[in-house]
Amino acid sequence: MVTGRGARISALLLILAAAAAAVLAWAVPSSRPVEARLVIVGPAVVSTSLVEQADPAVFDAWAGTSASAALDAVRRGRADAAVVIDLTADTDTLYLSDASGSTGRRALTAAVGEVSGSLGRGVDVERVPIPHDRRTPYVVVLAALVLGFLAAIVATWLRGTFEPTFRAGTGRFVVFCGVGAVAGLACAGLGWTAVPLVTALVVAAALTTTALEALLDLGGIAASGILFLLVAGPLGRFTPTLLVPQPWHAVTPWLPHGAGLALADDIVLFGGAGAARDWAVVAVWVALSVLTLSVARNRRRSG
Repeated sequence: MVTGRGARISALLLILAAAAAAVLAWAVPSSRPVEARLVIVGPAVVSTSLVEQADPAVFDAWAGTSASAALDAVRRGRADAAVVIDLTADTDTLYLSDASGSTGRRALTAAVGEVSGSLGRGVDVERVPIPHDRRTPYVVVLAALVLGFLAAIVATWLRGTFEPTFRAGTGRFVVFCGVGAVAGLACAGLGWTAVPLVTALVVAAALTTTALEALLDLGGIAASGILFLLVAGPLGRFTPTLLVPQPWHAVTPWLPHGAGLALADDIVLFGGAGAARDWAVVAVWVALSVLTLSVARNRRRSG
C-alpha cells in the first residue's frame, strides 16, 4: 500500500497538473487553421495554381478530380473542407464538415474567404452533417484515458508498483484489459470498432502509468497525470484538431490521446475503422510500457 510523504507530494503534483491542464485547455486554440486538409476542385489550371499558392502552415491542400469526390472526402473525414470553383458564377462553394465545430468552421470560412476574396470571388458555405455529436469522440477518449490512469493508481495502491512474479504481472495486465473491455462494451452503440479502441486506450493509459511508476516511483503518478491531463488538456475543451497550434499539432498525433482521438473521430463520426498509423501509435505505447516494466523488474531483482 502506498503511504507517506511521497504520496502527498504526488497528490500535490497531480493537483497542479490538473490546474495547468485547465489553463491549457482554454488557452490553446489557434484563431487560424493549422494544416487543415483542403480539397480544391475547379479547372485544372486554377485548382493547381491555388494549391501551389496555399500557405502550407494553414492548409494541406490538393487538387480534387470532381465535386462529388471532394464532397465524399469531407463526408468520410479524409478532408476538413472542400472548395468547388465554378468560373461561370461569382461565388465558390465551400463544403465544411460539422466535425470541425462552429469555431473550426468559422476559421476555415475566414481562411478560404481570404483567398477567394483576393480573386474577387465570394464563398457559399454548405455544411456536411455527421451522425453523432462532434464532442462524443473527445468524451470517449478522455474517459478511457482517465479510467486507465485510475486503474493503475488503484492497482499500485493495493499491490505496489511491481508484481512479485511474471504470473502476477500477467494477471494485472489481464485486469487492465478486463476494465478496458467493460468500458469498450459500454461504447458499442457507437460502432463495434469502438470496443477495441476504448479497450486499447484504457490499457495504454494504465500500463504507461505503471511503467512511469517503475521508473520514477511515486513521481511516476505525477508524470502520468501531466501526460494524460496536462498534455491532453485540449480534449477537455473539445478543441478541433485543425485549431491546435504548433508545436502541439505536430506532436499530438504521436501521443495516446492524439492517436486515440483520430481513431475515435474516424470510427464514431465517419464510420471508418481508423488509420493503421494511429492504431500502431497506441500499440507502440502499450509495447514500450510492457518492455519498461520488464526491464525495471529485472533490474530491481538483480539489485
